[in-house]
Amino acid sequence: MQSVVTQAQSNATPNLPKLQGTRALATAGEATATGKSIYDVSMGKTLAGTAAAATSSTPGVVGINTSNANQMQLSAGFTTYKFDIGSTDTVSDLVSNINKSGIATATIDVQGQLQITGTGSDTLTVGLGKTASGAFAVDGTETAKLTGGATPSAAGGTSAQRSALVGQFNALRTQLDQAARDAGFNGTNLLAGDSLSIAFNEKTGAAKSKLDIQGTSLSSSALGIGEFKDSATAQSGADIGIQNNADLTKAADALSNALANLKSISSTFGSNLSTVQNRQNFTKEMINVLTTGAANLTNADMNEEAANSQALSTRQSLAVSSLSLASQASQGILQLLR
Repeated sequence: MQSVVTQAQSNATPNLPKLQGTRALATAGEATATGKSIYDVSMGKTLAGTAAAATSSTPGVVGINTSNANQMQLSAGFTTYKFDIGSTDTVSDLVSNINKSGIATATIDVQGQLQITGTGSDTLTVGLGKTASGAFAVDGTETAKLTGGATPSAAGGTSAQRSALVGQFNALRTQLDQAARDAGFNGTNLLAGDSLSIAFNEKTGAAKSKLDIQGTSLSSSALGIGEFKDSATAQSGADIGIQNNADLTKAADALSNALANLKSISSTFGSNLSTVQNRQNFTKEMINVLTTGAANLTNADMNEEAANSQALSTRQSLAVSSLSLASQASQGILQLLR
């Protein structure tokens, strides 16, 4: 699932809103007169003052009337960035301030036109104006001197590659839920929040040894993993708009948190398993000891008993032979006496 999010994040370019200016801030004639490129002439022009062409001795003036517009404001999603335009600020200063905003980047293209690109996928709005009574008011005329448009605004695009990832992510999310549901055994599923009590002896009450294990309900929702939507709009809750870069960041964070939670749960279950295995090994050893003791008490050593039997048989045979010899000897003595 993380690889799907990473793949979606790597395809961010089509989703970035782009504002392409339509007014050239410098002309080919100015480039010839100054011996510079159109880009360099544009970047060097002063913003405020009466409009003037660049010459070999002067940088030129864009012509913004700071009495009407002494600030630029950029808005994207819930973020707004505003900065002042000073009397000596140049187009280069303007570009630098936009790049500091964190919500957009700016450059001057080879035709001398201002190009502003959002860093996220939310609609980007740019305007020159001034703040009065705590509210910023856009001045369309002054804005047009920079961009060629009164109140330029651009929405993020849609990536076909990201759209294709929606089904893949949601299928993995479903498999996660199914795997958790299928983890039960003998009517108990610790991944569904069931509890399990393991007895280690046959005693009751305080003398009973046991281990109580409380399961955890594991599901994509419980882990904070939302469903992917093929939308550029930021989604509420845990759901993710895959065309929205901020939502993809939210998805990446949610997956990282889910992995951390799973590692913690796995560690707890692993500790319980180790306890059960130790008690199982102890019980097996005790069974072996008791079995051996019982066998020593009840089972005869056949080799030893066979040897004893043979010895008794030999003794009996010797006794019979001795008695026979004694009887024969006594008969011989009686014969002599007769």
